[in-house]
Amino acid sequence: MATEKCGLQIDKNRVKRNHVSSYFETKEHYATKQKKYDYNNVDNIPSVDTPKQKKWLDNGLENFSKYYVLGKGGFGIVVKAQYKGKLLAVKVIPKLTTYTSTSLRNEENAVGLRHVNLIQVFKIIDTNHNFGILWNVGLALQYCHENNILHLDVTPKNILIKLPDFSSKLCDFGSSMNITRNCDQYQKLPKGTIQYISPESLQGKKVTEKSDVYSLGITMWHLMYEEMPYIGECAHTIAYKVVSQNFRPRTTKRIDNSNLVLLYKSCWQTNPAQRPSIVSFIDQIKRNISL
Repeated sequence: MATEKCGLQIDKNRVKRNHVSSYFETKEHYATKQKKYDYNNVDNIPSVDTPKQKKWLDNGLENFSKYYVLGKGGFGIVVKAQYKGKLLAVKVIPKLTTYTSTSLRNEENAVGLRHVNLIQVFKIIDTNHNFGILWNVGLALQYCHENNILHLDVTPKNILIKLPDFSSKLCDFGSSMNITRNCDQYQKLPKGTIQYISPESLQGKKVTEKSDVYSLGITMWHLMYEEMPYIGECAHTIAYKVVSQNFRPRTTKRIDNSNLVLLYKSCWQTNPAQRPSIVSFIDQIKRNISL
């Protein structure tokens, strides 16, 4: 590590601890993997230059036998790579927990420090695909709304994700409404998945584009915390509390980005007029996508 010029950190959600450890069961196995690689040839060292960096972020480091492994530990694995002609160490961190998220954030303290006896932390890259998924779904809803279609069942189960690039498509229009044909925009019986249905829809009131924004806010919460909303509550209880008690999903987990918390909370406001437009939602999500 002392010979490395700089460091690049990748939070790769798709790399799991048990997957990483399978490559290093014994020292002998580790040595065997290294012998298959010509480390003296700089041309063989993988590059994370843009746009090659995108391939790493999309696909992950799924075959560690191809890389010069510098070390490994509880927070991930470090491999040698190139960036803009420099040799560097890339630290790949498994799927984030609150603990590893704090550690990654602390690593940013070293960005910008320059000293002969300090390793230079060059860049932190967040590869959380949830932002891209939410952005794609937001674009899909924007197009639907521009064509006078309300989806009315925006949930994670109605989002199809294509690997490895995580491009996403919104599906299942079984609950949708064409607001040019249904001018009153009222539903006698709420359609959709109860955990994601807006209060106005549950009450049989007028549904609008903001009803989809509400569902998108609950979906955003689900993706960020990786928990089912209202777990342990029956459908009737959820509907009653959402309408009468302003009941919303809760969790003990912590999200460091307060702007994202404010965004999903603004989406699930009881008053539709207080929710952001779908265009505003897209803009705010796009600001959080690491390019």
